[in-house]
This record gives sequence, structure tokens and C-alpha cells, in this order.
Amino acid sequence: MGRIGHLDRPSHIMQLAAAHLMANGGAIRLMHRLRQLRARKRAIVEPAFSTVDTTFAVPTAGPATDVASALLRRGVRTETLAPYYFAPELVPQALLLGYVHLPDSLLRKALSVLGEVLGRMTCESGGPVDLPAGHDQAVRGVG
Repeated sequence: MGRIGHLDRPSHIMQLAAAHLMANGGAIRLMHRLRQLRARKRAIVEPAFSTVDTTFAVPTAGPATDVASALLRRGVRTETLAPYYFAPELVPQALLLGYVHLPDSLLRKALSVLGEVLGRMTCESGGPVDLPAGHDQAVRGVG
């Protein structure tokens, strides 16, 4: 008979590796390095969006899925919040942006594409879009 509960715990090897990283300070060094990396990336993103979080509201130009599809066609992958909700009618029209893993130049390019896509969708819909403060300057400055 198999062991009960063995699938919900890390393997012995993984536990030993984690213990080693904690004992020799490797885990702490990694956490500090990731904190510095995130701060550097955030400094790139903040000028484009005054209130950076992990999500931002999608303009009235269309559903978040339309914006995400348009961005994907331009090579920028984002996610909508739909996979995180059980009830489709409760899903906010927002995009999830992951940016810490991107090289700085690629992040700047992605922000530029995001501004272009949102601007184009605004023009096509004929309606105003409330872009985050400072967005126009950041998009012009990104090359």
C-alpha cells in the first residue's frame, strides 16, 4: 500500500536542497537580489503608469480580451483576469502585467507597444480613454 500524503510534500532531496540554501544564506541573497531587480524594473514602469500594481483598468475601447489579443499580435503577452474568477460576470476588465523578468530594453519596448495599442483602440472606438498619468511622456520617450 502506498504512503498517504506523500504527494503533498516536497521530496526529501528538495527539502535537503532548501535546507542547504537557508543554512548557507543563498536563499536570503536570492531574495535581496530579486528585491533589487524588482525595484529597478519598477523604476522603468512607474513613469508610464503613476499607480503601478500588478493590474490596471482597461480603457472603454473594448474588453480586456480584445486588448490582450491586440497586444499578442504585436508580440506582447499579457493575461486577463478571467482565469482567476469563477463567475465570468464578476471579472474586472483588466490586464495582468508581468515585467520583472524582462530585460530593460524589452520592457521599454513592451510599454511602448502597450501605449500604441491602447491609443489605436481609443481612436477606433471614438471614445476617450483615461490613460494613467504620465503615460504620454513615457510612451514618447521609449524607443
